Amino acid sequence: MTATNYTPIYLYNSGTTTNVPSSSNLGNGELAINYYDGKLFYKDNTGTVQVIASKASASVTVPISTANGGTGTASTVSTIAAFNNYAPSLTVVTSAGTTTTLTASSTHYQKITGSTTQIFQLPVGTTLLNGTAFLFDNDSTGNVTINDSTSTLVTTVYPGNFVLVYVEDNSTSAGSWGKYAFIPSATYVPSGSTGALATTGKAIAMSLVFGF
Repeated sequence: MTATNYTPIYLYNSGTTTNVPSSSNLGNGELAINYYDGKLFYKDNTGTVQVIASKASASVTVPISTANGGTGTASTVSTIAAFNNYAPSLTVVTSAGTTTTLTASSTHYQKITGSTTQIFQLPVGTTLLNGTAFLFDNDSTGNVTINDSTSTLVTTVYPGNFVLVYVEDNSTSAGSWGKYAFIPSATYVPSGSTGALATTGKAIAMSLVFGF
């Protein structure tokens, strides 16, 4: 094993009297740290003790540059919210004929209960990452209307249905939204059934059988 030269670092506590260690206590090229105020000293080859770092004057500039191990860019609200959106979580909204305004930090899964209608207003597009999605599970007996942030209709979720809405283009406040409807596992049309779910179920079944 090859021996490696190293520079010893000495610790001392100056209290409130002095911040500079005695030059007689350091050899040329040696370092000392004052753990009272966090300053780092170095004795150069001329025998002069110099402050080369100070906790009191140290600061971190963000974003951290790539030269210092960072990315050079700051994390934005939307990138942090993107994690919140996909973290396992569920929000239950009881329909009340009102409007629920979502933000970039709203949960991925929105479950609607109750016995009347409800409106959801999607987040401002520019606050989201492309691909950010929201699931709407309508377990209420009223229609759920999904609008963009400018109150323009994106889709309607009928009782008993389940819809995925995701942002395809986040370059505008309204955003451009894609949408897909899923067939609930309990979707069936009993003999003699009527109403919105029965009608929707029949339409889904016909679409699957006849391909339209």
